[in-house]
Amino acid sequence: MHDADRGHPCMQYIPGTQGLGPLTYQPSETDESNGLNQPVPEVEKFGEPVYVELKAGEASLHSDLLLHGSEANASDRRRCGLTLRYTT
Repeated sequence: MHDADRGHPCMQYIPGTQGLGPLTYQPSETDESNGLNQPVPEVEKFGEPVYVELKAGEASLHSDLLLHGSEANASDRRRCGLTLRYTT
């Protein structure tokens, strides 16, 4: 396992965006640098991103409505994520 930090692109999010409800995204081509092909246009208008630096084995919990993502991993370290969703 590896740490996720700014040199090994960690997740980033824009605080408070989960309260805006589902955001409109612009579908784009899927390629190695765009895994989910759902970029939000003019994302900078929502605020400055906060970087979530985690040590190996740590986790981040957040709403799926939170505007979040990460840069492409150009490091020589493996990056892995797991998504779990709970619905009633």
